[in-house]
Amino acid sequence: MSGANSLIFGFTPVGVGKSPAEPVGPRTNRGQKSLRAGFACGIDWLAVTIPMERLEECSATNLDYLASFLVGGSSGIRVMRPSGRRLNFYENSCAMLDREGELVGHVCFGGNGDTLMFELSGAGCRWVESWSFVRRQLEIVQGRISRCDVALDDFDGALLDVRALAERAKAGEFAGSGRPPRSRFLDDHGNNTGCTLYVGRKGHKELCVYEKGKELKDEGSPWVRCEQRFYGKHFRGETGAEAERGGLPFEILTAPLRYLRGAHALLARLTASIDLDGVVQSLKVVRAKVEASGSAAVAWLRTQCGPMLGLLYLALGDDTSVYIRKRVTREGLPTRFRGLGAADQLPQLLRAELCRALS
Repeated sequence: MSGANSLIFGFTPVGVGKSPAEPVGPRTNRGQKSLRAGFACGIDWLAVTIPMERLEECSATNLDYLASFLVGGSSGIRVMRPSGRRLNFYENSCAMLDREGELVGHVCFGGNGDTLMFELSGAGCRWVESWSFVRRQLEIVQGRISRCDVALDDFDGALLDVRALAERAKAGEFAGSGRPPRSRFLDDHGNNTGCTLYVGRKGHKELCVYEKGKELKDEGSPWVRCEQRFYGKHFRGETGAEAERGGLPFEILTAPLRYLRGAHALLARLTASIDLDGVVQSLKVVRAKVEASGSAAVAWLRTQCGPMLGLLYLALGDDTSVYIRKRVTREGLPTRFRGLGAADQLPQLLRAELCRALS
């Protein structure tokens, strides 16, 4: 049976790939979040190639259990049926969805040296409970990390300033042992939609610093995100078995800040005061997204619907809330709140933000 066929029809993985029943909502991202308020660091993209032969040896070729085997059953990520569509130079591909039904990655197979590609987007990475578990599983199946993005969130804008970093990039301060990397700056010209700085080249080693809060349409948010994108084919620094295997080292999954600091001396200096060796729930990033989206939603509601809601209260008085509940509200989530990773905790998180704004 060929690798592709064994993947489609497969068998149930056993042993190390088993995980307990999944909880609802975001959870602990062990070893990757800051104990210091205002910062968080973690994996924001992961792409791995795995030999089909090794997956067969581990009885991990069943698509229904592949995501559970690699990232843990508590993630709630599901691999859908093969689409027959070529992707990433593979002959076939499957979409991966999270428990909210959002697209969070792909599984690609067929060709490419009889390997499988497992690609998890930033939206999917937020559901990973333990990156130590992922690292162990990838070591078992002899995976090769071809891309890994490390994200550092500065929620209060205390250390990272996009415009200031753009000036330092222009001055050549991101230079290493050679010439300064290319950089480009996307300016919002003061309209508060958010600025973005790129340093380096996609496919090699690319840094992206942008105003995350403003991207979520909260014009007053100070939240800045720094994403360092690493690519395995251009990574240097490992020796011995790691170098022979190729790709990025597995350690990047459990010590992401070390690699982010190592990418640029300037980043190392800027983040020297941050202690990210402790354990904090990944809920911090989700809460920040809900806060930014909630602020933007209330601003939109006030601008677009405020006068009409005011008129309803004048016309109906105490019956207004009942009328709105029966005749105005409907099921489903606004687009801005989809894919945040809050799951069933979204109402509670949004309530906390709205009540905080009233206090």
